[in-house]
Amino acid sequence: LAALGAGADAFLYKPLHPAELRASLKLMLRLKALEGAISDTDKSLIDRYHTLEARFEEILSTRKQTEEKLLIERDFANQVLNAMGQGLTITNSDGIFQYVNPSFARMLGYDSQELIGKRPRDLAVDDALPVLEEARKIRFSGKMNSYEMKMLHKSGKEIPLMVTGVPYYRAGQIAGAIAVATDISSLK
Repeated sequence: LAALGAGADAFLYKPLHPAELRASLKLMLRLKALEGAISDTDKSLIDRYHTLEARFEEILSTRKQTEEKLLIERDFANQVLNAMGQGLTITNSDGIFQYVNPSFARMLGYDSQELIGKRPRDLAVDDALPVLEEARKIRFSGKMNSYEMKMLHKSGKEIPLMVTGVPYYRAGQIAGAIAVATDISSLK
C-alpha cells in the first residue's frame, strides 16, 4: 500500500486484453480506498475511469453488433453462392481454385472440395488451353471477358461452357479471378 501511495500504481504492465486493464484499475482503486488515501485528484481520476469504462463497454457492444452483422452478411452471401444455378469459381493469382460452388462442381461431376487446389486448365480440353491463357491475360489486365470453352466431366465427357470472368481484387491489387460458368450443352 505504501508503494501505491508513492505512485507505483502509475506503472501498470501492458495488458494483452482489455479485461486485464479493467481488472488492474479496479484493484488499484480498491487498494487506495482501503488505505483511505483517496484525494480529490484520485476521486476525479475515479470518475474519469468510470466514464472511460462506460465508453469502453459501448465500443465493445458496437463492435459485437458489427461482427454479428458481418456474420449475417457472410452467411447470406454463402447461401447465395451455394444455391445459384450457375457455376461460380474463384481462383488466386496462380490460377488455382480457391472456391468452387456446388453448381460448378456438379456440372463436371465433382464435389466442390475435389476441385480446390486444381486449376481450370486441369479440367479443360486441350483446344481450350489457349482460350484460358488469353482469358487470364485479359483478367490480369483488369478487364472482364466472356468466352466459350469445353471442360471435361469426371466421366471424360466434354461439357461446353459459356464463361464470364472478372478480376478479383484484394487491397487494390488483382489477386485472382472470379468466373461464372453456364453449361450450354442444351444449346449445342
